[in-house]
Amino acid sequence: MFFGRGGSAENVKADGLSGMLNSSFDAKLKNLNSRAASCLKELNHAKEAYGRACREFGMLDAEPEVDNPYVDFTGFLKDQKHYYTVTLTRIVNEWDASMPAGPNLYERYSIVLSRTDRFIQESLESNNKFKYVLYTHGRYFDNFKRSFSAIERQRNTLKNELESMSKELLEYNTVNSRINSLSLLGEELNTAKNTISLLKGSLANHDAASIDAEEAKLAEDIEVEEKSLKELNRKISDLREKINHLTAPLGRISKKYDHISARKVRLSDILLDPLHKIKGEDDYKEFKALLTELKKALESGSIESKNGTKEAGEVLELMNADLYGLINSFNSTEAGRQEIEKGIKLSANAMSRIKDGRMSHQKAVSEIESTEAREKEIIRKISETKANIEKAFFDYYKKKITITD
Repeated sequence: MFFGRGGSAENVKADGLSGMLNSSFDAKLKNLNSRAASCLKELNHAKEAYGRACREFGMLDAEPEVDNPYVDFTGFLKDQKHYYTVTLTRIVNEWDASMPAGPNLYERYSIVLSRTDRFIQESLESNNKFKYVLYTHGRYFDNFKRSFSAIERQRNTLKNELESMSKELLEYNTVNSRINSLSLLGEELNTAKNTISLLKGSLANHDAASIDAEEAKLAEDIEVEEKSLKELNRKISDLREKINHLTAPLGRISKKYDHISARKVRLSDILLDPLHKIKGEDDYKEFKALLTELKKALESGSIESKNGTKEAGEVLELMNADLYGLINSFNSTEAGRQEIEKGIKLSANAMSRIKDGRMSHQKAVSEIESTEAREKEIIRKISETKANIEKAFFDYYKKKITITD
């Protein structure tokens, strides 16, 4: 506590400081309140008079005073008078001149002043917009002028009353700023405590021994997966070689067959890329039908070839070789290889995270140390700010207080 002697101090929690400040500020504004309340009462009377003048003008059935009798603006001016009355009525109805809610009297009367300024501005803008109505109905505006002048007088009086409280307002703003700083420091302190707690928790869940064990297990898994990948790659290579051994020799003769065949499907295209062309049993059946026709063409001499007998034998070998089974085996092996590659990639990412974890372990320790130092500094600033607030309450409002947590 700032005060060492002289009466007991009132204990106040930090979240109760703003309420105490506003009530203390209001107590210093009691003279302002009595004068401003009278001003507010007169302001509302003037508002009523202005609204009444607006209604009376709206009901007025008088011809506009037109300077040039040879040009008839009567219809236009009557329309303008109607719109002017509607606009003023809206402005008056939207102006709330009652005492608003607010944290303290100064703020509440400031709101009244702001609303009044907006009313005056909108009224003057409407006068400028409908100036021809004012020119041609000037003798009917006395009630408007009196009530509007009264509003401006009360507005100026209220403004002067608020400005006379500049010293009290400065005191209030000084204390309020310190209270806001105390609140922000409290939030910073909570953030620092939470950060320290989270960092210590992360260190507890990822100690060095557990990181070592996890890394060793992962390295073992990666070794097994890489061995499996190597074996599958060898198997895929063997299967591809077997398929090529069966299909490659028929590339040239299949093109001759395609030339005389009426089928839309080209045998040479399938033989060139059987792994992608034969996707199911129907494709394979059609492929074998093409091979059967090719064999017959070779045997019958429909296709001229110097090595027809040999090529017919190669066709027969392909037909009996279960190419479809080889393709299915290749595809399933390839799918397995891709899964293992995916697993190796995931394991590599996990290993990278473990290494990052090792590097971040010391970083977390360092961050804990720096955050704890910041925590101590925040606590020092909170103590200092509390002392300044306690002193300000005594200096400005003669209140002895002790701020508690």
